[in-house]
Amino acid sequence: MRRKSILIFIVMCCLFMFSVSASADIFTEGDSSLDLHCACEINDETIFDRLSNGERVDLEQWAGIIPEQPTVYLTFDDGPSPWTEKILDLLQQEEILATFFVLGQQAEKYPETMKRIHEEGHQIGNHTYDHQYEALYSNFTLYYDQIKQTESVILSLTGESTTLVRSPGGTHTNFDAFYFYFIQKAGYQLFDWNVDSGDSKRIGVPSSEIIANVKNSPLKHEMNVLFHDSGGHEETVKALPDIIAYFRALGYDFQPLTPSVKPIQFSIGKQKWHRTMTKEQFATISEKIEQDRIKDKESTIDHSIEAVSRTMDTFQPIRLVSEERGGYVTWDASTGTATTYIDQAKIEWNIETKLVQIETEQGTLFREVMPDLTIENGRMKLPSQQIQLVWQQLKRI
Repeated sequence: MRRKSILIFIVMCCLFMFSVSASADIFTEGDSSLDLHCACEINDETIFDRLSNGERVDLEQWAGIIPEQPTVYLTFDDGPSPWTEKILDLLQQEEILATFFVLGQQAEKYPETMKRIHEEGHQIGNHTYDHQYEALYSNFTLYYDQIKQTESVILSLTGESTTLVRSPGGTHTNFDAFYFYFIQKAGYQLFDWNVDSGDSKRIGVPSSEIIANVKNSPLKHEMNVLFHDSGGHEETVKALPDIIAYFRALGYDFQPLTPSVKPIQFSIGKQKWHRTMTKEQFATISEKIEQDRIKDKESTIDHSIEAVSRTMDTFQPIRLVSEERGGYVTWDASTGTATTYIDQAKIEWNIETKLVQIETEQGTLFREVMPDLTIENGRMKLPSQQIQLVWQQLKRI
């Protein structure tokens, strides 16, 4: 009897440890260490207490897609600058799309570069307005104001806003539980990285060291690589061809970050900054974020109407674009799927799941959820930039 009781106890302990491990795996990627709990049905007072204790409280669970092929996300912070143009030339030559986390004040200095980034199909992310740590991390309101300011700059220059955010210096020791909570409440996806090229560790890091830093990083299914394209990063430009060749030789695909990509987020860590948060401040910030989201929805609708009037039609019909490029389209009403057949590939556009994927003889080339996929007057449509992103993938066949 005693032996039976011991066995039962051991089995229960194992089950408990397995459940904890499985739960942790859902929210851990690369260097991240996330302790998240869904706040969907928790009142504000309970949320405040948990956040005050340093516990991360998640508003919703990530529901994106893990790519089938090993994937590299090339990301560039602190631009744009004249070096951004050199990087764009190289990416265009290599037929690669990347992600640029821009500073608002730099975007205002280089509006034509911003337009080029957008028009060539790259993703633009928000990196705050001026990168000043003391202001950004003294309290969340100042951080949030810079995010909103840069969001406005990006929208005015490209006609589209972004929900992708990268925090200057990364989140580790800079973010506390409140910062993580508020940034998600405001509707943003926060991305750290799991490969640091080291191109900003000091002034003038040579290209050979940048290449070595990347090649010495542990290989993972998804590699989010941090570079910088601000002034003084000529060596980063020199290093890129070798880094691209390195990952290609290993069979990696290159993609830009999107809201569907699982975000890498660092653990909170011991704080560099002395901050306090009262219940009154928590309630005030929460209310401001909610009001801003309502205003943003109204503003987005107004801006979209203006953009359509300027460009005649920002959404492009799938069938028309496919036929212009030499393909043809079939429609399966039972599944809500339009299929484009072109060259050696087929592109499936599912209106129910909003999933767009490219299939070739070698397998799945591209798979992405595109929430803007819609049907209007019997025609399936997608915004021009997203259409461009899809067609860009076909060049890799």
